[in-house]
Amino acid sequence: MPAVTGPLPGSVPSSPAGVLAVTPSVLQAYGYQEKEYLFSGTAEAYTFTGPPVTDGRWTVAADAVSVAPYTTRIVVFTPVDPGRFSGTVDVEWDNVSVGDDVLADLIYDHATPFRNGDAYVGVSAQFVGVTAAKLDDPVRYASLVDLGDSYSYDMFSQAGMALWTHPGLFGGQRPRALIAGGESQSAGRLTIRE
Repeated sequence: MPAVTGPLPGSVPSSPAGVLAVTPSVLQAYGYQEKEYLFSGTAEAYTFTGPPVTDGRWTVAADAVSVAPYTTRIVVFTPVDPGRFSGTVDVEWDNVSVGDDVLADLIYDHATPFRNGDAYVGVSAQFVGVTAAKLDDPVRYASLVDLGDSYSYDMFSQAGMALWTHPGLFGGQRPRALIAGGESQSAGRLTIRE
């Protein structure tokens, strides 16, 4: 079970891809807030046990000797009024195609979860996103440790575990449902099965 710390002080910094973000005025209009947390644990790397076929149904296995510690971040969007929380948490695998973490699904369709009172969580699971954050703000993100994309599957699943067990992330309320999602290559990573 990963440890969660935060929220980090101050507002979440805009990245070079900040133009691809939900703006403060949108958050205000929907009565939402944005907070950033770190989560840490140990993860295993996963490797292919067969060829990666084009249908996305890949066969993988954990590499038992790969266990190593990591620290990454999550960005949590919740209603300012905890009573508006629907109990549903949309969990997006941050897309890194532009060389930085981007919540593509949230940008395209923030109105639906925000109107419904859902919480929305972006998970920085890949090496590119963690590295970009450290370059963008070396002081704020000095403790981040990403071991490489073969660990991203375990890190993302552990983010889900952290969301179930840390009701403080949602104004003291426990979620009733987590929905994992992603855009483009991030969505492709969610189709992996053992």
